[in-house]
Amino acid sequence: MAEKDWNRMDDVERWKQEQKRKEQQKQQESDEERRCRIYQAAEEAERPAGTGMFAAAGSVCALAALFWASGPMRVILLICGLVCGVIGVTGKKRNRGLAAVCIGLTVYGLVSALPYYFIMGYLDQSQEAVNGTLANGEPAEEDFEAGTRPSETEPETTEETPAADVMDSLTAETIVTPRELLILFENHGDVPADIHGEVVFYGENGEMLSLEERWSDPCWPDGRAMLSVYLPHDEDFQFVPFDSYEIRLDAEEAEEDEASRYFGNELEIVSNVGTEGTVLASISNPTGQVFRMVQMICLYYKDGEAVGYVPCIINEVEEEAVAEFGRPTDEHYKTLEFDDYEILVMSTWRAWTQ
Repeated sequence: MAEKDWNRMDDVERWKQEQKRKEQQKQQESDEERRCRIYQAAEEAERPAGTGMFAAAGSVCALAALFWASGPMRVILLICGLVCGVIGVTGKKRNRGLAAVCIGLTVYGLVSALPYYFIMGYLDQSQEAVNGTLANGEPAEEDFEAGTRPSETEPETTEETPAADVMDSLTAETIVTPRELLILFENHGDVPADIHGEVVFYGENGEMLSLEERWSDPCWPDGRAMLSVYLPHDEDFQFVPFDSYEIRLDAEEAEEDEASRYFGNELEIVSNVGTEGTVLASISNPTGQVFRMVQMICLYYKDGEAVGYVPCIINEVEEEAVAEFGRPTDEHYKTLEFDDYEILVMSTWRAWTQ
């Protein structure tokens, strides 16, 4: 053969050897990758199972601490969340993302809480120092510099009338009508009174049938107030017979709200029974006040006994006003006969602009 042919054969042989060497190298690399994957899978299989639950629980603790809890409870939840997050990181790979989020939230919560507890601790120490100073007595006269000495004038205090005295200044009249029990009050004292009452109704055997609780409007000096409660009834509002009742009253001094000051004794009322059997009333207002609301009741009597009452509210009373009181009715809302009546002004509320 020619020398040129021999050279070509050598090149082919070298190329074959080079290809064989590359294939062997690829085979070695694929074997190495396979061994790595097998090792990683075995390592993943050896990791503890169930750590995803810890990661989820830790995230819940962290969110609860950040958006709900406060004080020591917040710190406890953050620590629990951090512990659960660390356990979650040691678990399977698919749970590590949630665990990392959990750890991040808890670390943020702990770091953000540190300034708060530092400030609160400082304030507590300051308060303890102040309390300690007060416990040791007031500073001596020479401890005050000019211009820094506190005022020697004691603040004025308003003495409240004891509740017992307020109650003693009230007189009460109880009236039982076919549907309600009324308690009418008059205030003979010097301060307005807030009245609270409880009425317990009893059956023939002493068992309690019902309990009613009420509060009155302010009862001004020389003024009136009223408490009214329904008589015992069932769920269908059918009235139930009762044997006796017990009234428990207490009163305390009311705030002097000028808007509710009582002017009822100064109103002039003229009334008569109209053609339809109702009571018609004409009210004259010589007080010079404008009332946004006047509350009145008409008590009806038969043979000297109260048989019922009808309330009435008049709005915007300036100089004169009129009112009509319907006829009294029994527990079945049937009209009752009466031979006398009495109109009482229970409260007067002045207009806001006065």
